[in-house]
Amino acid sequence: MKNSGSYLYLNNKSVMDKELALIMSEMLIKQDETTAQITETNNILKDFMGLSVKQWEQQQIFNETIITELKEIRHPFYIGTVRYQVEGSGRP
Repeated sequence: MKNSGSYLYLNNKSVMDKELALIMSEMLIKQDETTAQITETNNILKDFMGLSVKQWEQQQIFNETIITELKEIRHPFYIGTVRYQVEGSGRP
């Protein structure tokens, strides 16, 4: 009886080991899938941030160009307005 009992015990242990191995393999597969999803998300975020920084830099260049041009336009207009007002006021 002991032999049959220990055989049964070994048989159950073998089944439990197989189940445990199956569970572990499923967990590893799920971990690999999650790692792949995280890697993909990370790459998407890197691309997005790269584009955002590039767009911000382009916007900064555009803003600086506009400000420079507005200063150049405003300066002669301001001088012309002051001259006109001075000349139109009858002052020497």
